Amino acid sequence: DDNTCRKIKLNMVQETRVTELGHFIPNLLNENSINIINYSVLDDSHKFLIAVYKNNRVNKINLKSFSGNRRILKNAYNKNQDLLDLITLKEDSKLKLTTEKTSVEVDTKKLRETNSRAATGVYVTRKGEAKQVEVI
Repeated sequence: DDNTCRKIKLNMVQETRVTELGHFIPNLLNENSINIINYSVLDDSHKFLIAVYKNNRVNKINLKSFSGNRRILKNAYNKNQDLLDLITLKEDSKLKLTTEKTSVEVDTKKLRETNSRAATGVYVTRKGEAKQVEVI
């Protein structure tokens, strides 16, 4: 994992079925060895990137910190922690974080927004290791 996000203009993507995107995106990026964690179609209405780590930390990142014309955005999240998922949000929402021992609801309104993509985030629970996160 190289700790980066990639930006592709939508007009570069040929029309295809959604089920083929996992195979198509590495070819479009000319990189077959990358591990795709998540992908999003973004516009100006998207405000946040939520980085969820396996150690139960959650970081709310302002998407403006990704602005610029670069295709490869280095240091997209904290590389010293194991990333579970990246979620893009248009507005504050509630997340359900499931660990091996418990399930907790996290309101993103209560998370401090940061421009630092390398921030560690805040603990939302200390019980077990995060296994799954979903927007509710």
